[in-house]
Amino acid sequence: MTVAELQGLLGRSEAGSALYRALVQFPDWLVPVISAQGDPPEERFFSLSIDGQSALPLFSETSLAEQWAPDAEGGVARMLRLNGAFLFSRDLSAFEMVILDPDAPSERRLASKCFLELARMAASCGIEGLLQEFGSGDPPDIVQSARHLINYRDYQIMTLDGERSSQLALAPDARGRRLAAVFTSEDRLQPFADWLQNIDGSKKYAREHLSGRDLFGALRNMPLDGVVFNCNSPDPLAFSADFFDLLFDVELPEEPD
Repeated sequence: MTVAELQGLLGRSEAGSALYRALVQFPDWLVPVISAQGDPPEERFFSLSIDGQSALPLFSETSLAEQWAPDAEGGVARMLRLNGAFLFSRDLSAFEMVILDPDAPSERRLASKCFLELARMAASCGIEGLLQEFGSGDPPDIVQSARHLINYRDYQIMTLDGERSSQLALAPDARGRRLAAVFTSEDRLQPFADWLQNIDGSKKYAREHLSGRDLFGALRNMPLDGVVFNCNSPDPLAFSADFFDLLFDVELPEEPD
């Protein structure tokens, strides 16, 4: 996500998953911080008052931050550079809005009601990053990564209602393999849901939200050839069925003799 692409989205995109994902995936937010009283003194995010509401100002590029000159007691100590996934996973409850690129043509305001969705998007993007590390075969800390994948609580699947039990919707595969279709967020699931509807609109599918422990524990006992995360999306990731055992083998230590 480039600065130009982000600023284009700020100007035209409705508040929703596409915008939230762009904000979270942007790697170089500039956040003004001020020195707070204390011993030793601490830094905290600067709060801008807009129509009596506290706003957190964020900047997408250095030139915009340099042109901005707020009236702040003690002044802004510095601009802190943060990636969106880290920033929007923080507790922002002290603010009533976020103002993106204030005083610039790309200025955009997001009310605090958006903070929860931004935090959820940050969590899902973090899981997608861990899956990419597993896919590369070289996660920096396989035990910690496995724990994060198992403890994530918002995996999503589609199930087909049957007469006796629900049936897991499988990812499309030209070789006819049985691949579980698992999704990390609502916006990654939607293209797959649309695809299922286009194939046979008479079938009724339900969306289910599951924790990693419940989901992978169930999938490892099914007759599957593997799993595809976020199929029908721009960045699918596929693993063999050994992936389920690998997660639990590294996450759960061996019992002592």
